[in-house]
Amino acid sequence: MSCQLSAISKFQDISSVRRFLFPTSSKEGTPIGDGGQSKSSSMVSSESDEMDNWDQDWGFDESPLTPEQEQGIVGANEDEASSSKNWLQKCILSVSPTNDVVAVAHEHKICVLTQKWDPRKRGEEIDSNLTPIWESEIGCDERETITALLCLPLASQKRSTHGGPDWTCIIIGFSSGYVRMYSQTGVLLLSQLLHLEKVERLKCRTYAPPRFLGLAETHDELLIMYTRAIVSIDGFSLIQSLRACCNQVARATASGTENMLQPPPLAYKKWSLGEQEKVSDYVACGVVCANPFDQLKAASMLGGVKATVKTSPPAMNVFMTAGTGPYVGFFYAIEGFTQPILSEVAIAMANKIKSALLSAASGWLGFGGKAKEEKEKPPKIEPAAPLPLRFGLPDRRRAGDVIMLSPCNNYAATTDSFGRVILVDVQRGMAVKMWKGYRDAQVGWIEVKEENAEPEKNPDHYRLAQFLIIYAPRRGILEVWLAAHGPRVAAFNVSKYCCLVCPCYGMLGLNNVTSRGIKSRTFQCALIDPSGVIKTVDIPFHLALSDKSSKRARDLHLLKKLKAYLKESSADTEALEETIRDLLLDMKIASIAHQGIERILSTKYLPVGLMQNLVKACIKRLDSRMEDNLDLDSRIMLKFCKSQRSLLSLYSSVTTLNSAEAENSKLSDHEILTSVLHQTSQEAQAVLTLLEHHELLTLTVNVTKHSARVKFKEDVDPLGATSFLHAFSYRTLFSNEDSTTSGTSIAQSSSSSSKQMQITVSKEASEERRLALGKFLFSGCLHGQCQAQELVAIIQKSNIPPDQLMNLLLLYWLSSSKHTIDMMANLYELVKSITALTDLPEVIVDSNESSPWWQRVRNLCSQSDNIRAAYLAVVTCKAVAVNALGLNGPFKDPDADTLSGKSEEEEDDPEKKKVQLAKGKEQRTISNNKGSKSEVDGEGDSSGDPATTVADTSADSQEWEAVTVDMELWEVLVRQCEDALAIVTLLSIQSGSEGSSQQHTITVSVARLLLSGKGSIPEVVARYIVQQRLNPASLFYSFTTGVTREDEEEEKEMGEEEIDREASQEEKMQARATKKQGGKELERPLSERIQEMTQSDKIKYQLEELRRRFPHNLQNDFLLSNCCWEYAVLWNKEPDETWSLELSLDFLRLVQNAVLRQGVSSLLWHMFMKKRSSSAAHLMEKVGKTPKDRLCRKEVGMNDISLISFVSLCADFMEIIMDANCEAHEVPVYNLEPAWQKVEGPTSLVELAIDQKATNYGLLRLHFHLFKIMSAVLSLGVKSVKVLSLFDNKGRAALFKELHSHPLLPNQKVEPALITARKNFLCRVITAAVATIDPPSEMDQSVTSLISISSTAQLKRQRSLYPTAFKWPQTIQMLARDFGLDLDYFKRHHVSELYSFGHDKLGEEVMLSVNDHEEMGVQLLTIGGQRVAWEIFKRDIDRNFQHLAGMSTSLTRWLKDLEPESLHFPAVPLSTTVSLLEQAATRLTEDSRHHNLAQELMEKTKTLADFNIHNQS
Repeated sequence: MSCQLSAISKFQDISSVRRFLFPTSSKEGTPIGDGGQSKSSSMVSSESDEMDNWDQDWGFDESPLTPEQEQGIVGANEDEASSSKNWLQKCILSVSPTNDVVAVAHEHKICVLTQKWDPRKRGEEIDSNLTPIWESEIGCDERETITALLCLPLASQKRSTHGGPDWTCIIIGFSSGYVRMYSQTGVLLLSQLLHLEKVERLKCRTYAPPRFLGLAETHDELLIMYTRAIVSIDGFSLIQSLRACCNQVARATASGTENMLQPPPLAYKKWSLGEQEKVSDYVACGVVCANPFDQLKAASMLGGVKATVKTSPPAMNVFMTAGTGPYVGFFYAIEGFTQPILSEVAIAMANKIKSALLSAASGWLGFGGKAKEEKEKPPKIEPAAPLPLRFGLPDRRRAGDVIMLSPCNNYAATTDSFGRVILVDVQRGMAVKMWKGYRDAQVGWIEVKEENAEPEKNPDHYRLAQFLIIYAPRRGILEVWLAAHGPRVAAFNVSKYCCLVCPCYGMLGLNNVTSRGIKSRTFQCALIDPSGVIKTVDIPFHLALSDKSSKRARDLHLLKKLKAYLKESSADTEALEETIRDLLLDMKIASIAHQGIERILSTKYLPVGLMQNLVKACIKRLDSRMEDNLDLDSRIMLKFCKSQRSLLSLYSSVTTLNSAEAENSKLSDHEILTSVLHQTSQEAQAVLTLLEHHELLTLTVNVTKHSARVKFKEDVDPLGATSFLHAFSYRTLFSNEDSTTSGTSIAQSSSSSSKQMQITVSKEASEERRLALGKFLFSGCLHGQCQAQELVAIIQKSNIPPDQLMNLLLLYWLSSSKHTIDMMANLYELVKSITALTDLPEVIVDSNESSPWWQRVRNLCSQSDNIRAAYLAVVTCKAVAVNALGLNGPFKDPDADTLSGKSEEEEDDPEKKKVQLAKGKEQRTISNNKGSKSEVDGEGDSSGDPATTVADTSADSQEWEAVTVDMELWEVLVRQCEDALAIVTLLSIQSGSEGSSQQHTITVSVARLLLSGKGSIPEVVARYIVQQRLNPASLFYSFTTGVTREDEEEEKEMGEEEIDREASQEEKMQARATKKQGGKELERPLSERIQEMTQSDKIKYQLEELRRRFPHNLQNDFLLSNCCWEYAVLWNKEPDETWSLELSLDFLRLVQNAVLRQGVSSLLWHMFMKKRSSSAAHLMEKVGKTPKDRLCRKEVGMNDISLISFVSLCADFMEIIMDANCEAHEVPVYNLEPAWQKVEGPTSLVELAIDQKATNYGLLRLHFHLFKIMSAVLSLGVKSVKVLSLFDNKGRAALFKELHSHPLLPNQKVEPALITARKNFLCRVITAAVATIDPPSEMDQSVTSLISISSTAQLKRQRSLYPTAFKWPQTIQMLARDFGLDLDYFKRHHVSELYSFGHDKLGEEVMLSVNDHEEMGVQLLTIGGQRVAWEIFKRDIDRNFQHLAGMSTSLTRWLKDLEPESLHFPAVPLSTTVSLLEQAATRLTEDSRHHNLAQELMEKTKTLADFNIHNQS
């Protein structure tokens, strides 16, 4: 790495800043001497076309110019162009060390810019621009100009912005001596006059920890330089004042007032520099404590022989100045020295006494005291303490301009009027180096820290290097020099009109605690060019270690040149290889050459052949030297090059093989399974049938996914050579003993090194890169482009471990579900060839043990989510394992083997074959009687001759079958993959319901199902059912559709007798016809029917298939319980969607086993419903009515509409549990299928439900009463009801307990007040329920009175239209019965309310169930009297007055006492009222006092009704 200029920021529009600061520069662009012409031309252009006059003078001066005039014009133009370009150097510029704020000022104007992110530059190196936020002209008058500028960032005290500045203070010095401090938006915070001279410089020192033990730390300090004085302001007091002013401004802005308190003056120190003639610049070197020798020397030189010396040397603050007389001065300010204040106190007291006497005298004498008081007093200026000049560098002719201190405070660089740059040693006070020819130079410093070469080393102990940056604007060059005696390490050609900025400070306000881990400044030295780009210099640390003659520097230069050449070139050319070879072989240091070869191998556009040639050249050069002469770096490089050579050879060979044309397989799918994989015909047919059903049921889904898939370029392009190399890593087993070996040849050393080197797939390689690597290596062979033996022979030369090859092969195979059965033959050969590379003891083990090799293969297949590909891989690997164990060898004819099998046997090692056969003979064998007891049809997998029938395996047969642990594990995994594929088939079917496509895809694998516990399979199926929004009716297949169970039995080739027994007559004929056409014709009708199925039918069909495969896991009760639970989980995530809770209860009702239903209910109550229902009950108790939506969301977590449904569902839920509590069933047993016995993981839902305790029926009934009451209040809108107050203390205490607990429950013996409250509430519910029926219209009344309608038909019609009105009175009867109240009382109230609302027919129907006829008659008489009173007194008293006169006095008085307003619907026809009175009269006994009254009222009502009918006619 070498020096380079890197951009860190950029002005958004620097021309706008220039136009603001120099507004006249753009207007003065015309040549000198053309003022008249420009004026006349502007006048002519301003006139209109109508005023054009061709005869007028156009202002051209045709007189010739003299050579002197022409030379003057050219020189003036050049000077003007130069002055317009160097405007940046005329300005006063300051950049914040955090690179977020830039301030530019000129005379009265200032422009402040801040960083703003530019979305158009997203992803670029510089994604933000410097944008102006404050442009203004400042100053009290025209004579006051800006002379100094400083951007000072303040550290943040907030944790959220820890590490960045809080805000930036803009400090401005003026020619009047004022120092004003602004915010970055232009708000004046502080203004103070510290000295009556022009402010020359503003500098700052911020906190820096001590570099070494014993040194003092640097504290915050603001330094202001005047013409003859220096002012120092303590940083702590400054930051406190600035923060206080900023907070005060914020408060004033928020309140809208402009009155601000005057901040207290800043505490400062002031020193005068009187002993130097002129001071142009200064630096503060910090606190220095002199050693005893320097203390004695200074004391003797200043005090002479009689000078006294203090025991401890004082600490002194050192200032260095640049100017004249002397050229460089050293001033020492002793720490702890304070200015004399006695004289100031005396002067202040004298001024106060004087002003008091004058004011008193003016008051006595009566002349102008107020005028003097009104004059503004000038600010008081403290005198400066003289600072002694200790010594300096005298030079009468030289005048210093700028002095810049190094970061370590040991060197200072100065520029002078002679165009020199002088480096001064601060400690010794000597000039150590001088640079000539740098007129108008600008200097800066950069400190570089040593790279992290030793991680265990303390970062504080790393070495530091200082570099001096010199910018020569006259020459347009930027140079980097190593301080102090080092060479120039870099030079850059830049513009002549740049500005060099070097802020030697960081953020203000840090300390030894807050500075840890914070980067106080983002850059040390920056160059601002006229185009507005701010660049910084990046310097590597190694440039400070050696000079040009060093080997390391030379090799680093070659490495830099190589990188630049590779970066500039973009294609392969003839000269490219030669140039790269020369640069690479010219490097002497092995570690740098190692970097070079790594960079070459990382260049993507280089061809593989070029890379191979370069790697071979490096190996040849290293091999030419003896092994003993190679150092450690060279030997590491040699190992690396050999590994890369092997990988490049592998890459080129595989690329060549993949470029060949693919050969189509001549075997059918059935022949591949039987001939290549050695399966029986029945096994092959089962595999093909399973795959065909999977493809048919998921055909629509696969087409949709394929069409919607986006293909990127990386999916199509082959794996590049660089990516291929980066995917591998090599490991060398190198030891120091190899360096001591002598007398060995190069060939022996190389062979030994190859044995010690192993290439492996890198652990840092991502999953995508591993997949691409597996695709590159094996895709060609799987598609038939090359032979497996040839490919594996090439890969074997690279020493890649066989287990990693198998991992890559399976990773690629399992990544896609598009692999066909044709590819299984090639997969078989690949697996077989890779297995032959591994150690034989890992493949073939004892029959009672499991092979580690095959166990890793089984783990990879079982962990894959791509079940179809995993199933094909398991079938293939099982065939290879059977072949490796030799279980099918003795039973097969050797002449029947395929050609590929012969070639493999010929290539096998004879010794290995002998061992393998010996192992096979030593296998433990058992008889078929014992083998029949094995799991999952293990006896049919290793059958030898296909012609052997099942009858040959009888007990008298002498054949033996070898059974091993591996074979049993393979059989189990095959069955597990088949079952998992059936599950995946169901999961791939979309029902098409609303919301089903928005859910995430459910993925399963065999390993995941085994590790998820016993309930993993019904849980996955239930999750799918919930995802598809299926109801309970969608789970069970209807046998009226085309596909039936008989079709599945036909697929298994059932006998004709069984078909005749189970199928219908039509299906028998079809089965006989298809039976004669062969096996393929048997499947065709089923395939056609599956294609004709709807999505819903496909789901039902596949569920039936899963029930057949999982008779224990997918029992109806188990599946329904999981569906209930999953829907409840869905509702808990979205409580407002109560339809999911309703479906959950629908599934719960269908659970047949009462124990399981009761346990699931207990879990639902505890997990989901208890807390919300309790919150709802207490909320209703608090508000006494239906709560508002805001309260419902806050307390219950759902809206007010959903709360009504939720409470109603809670009542239904309690009713379901009560029904389960009353039933008695046995505890269900959770069995597992044979292939899924080794299930581990959490406890299943069914097991948890079974373990739940039995519920308490009395407690359930109590909650049922509460939820019914709450539902009545919410659905009917009953107000002023405290739902919990309707229960006694025992009932309230027992509510919302665990359902299996047994607290004290209430009984029917309660207080009279509670009975009254319950009666009132239940009556209000009945009234509210009856009110839901629409009031009868006049047409209905007339039709009802004139036309006889069946009362039963009318009642049914009313019940269908208004179910609430008939449901709640029945519920009230149930509650009244449980509360021990009089049922007849509520029946009579129901009848009275029906008559009160005008529903007389409904009242007559309900009145049949009333037992107390006397009381019912009195209530009916009262309602009839209210109707008559309303007709007479309220409706038309004038017309009905004569009828009132004909009534008896007692009847009239009784009618007047009634309140007809209490009727809900009094406008009922009188004919209907007559029927009502007849009902009342029939229920009153003759000896009753109301009987006569009822008879008289009925007669008068009939007369009144006839009178009204007569008037209407």
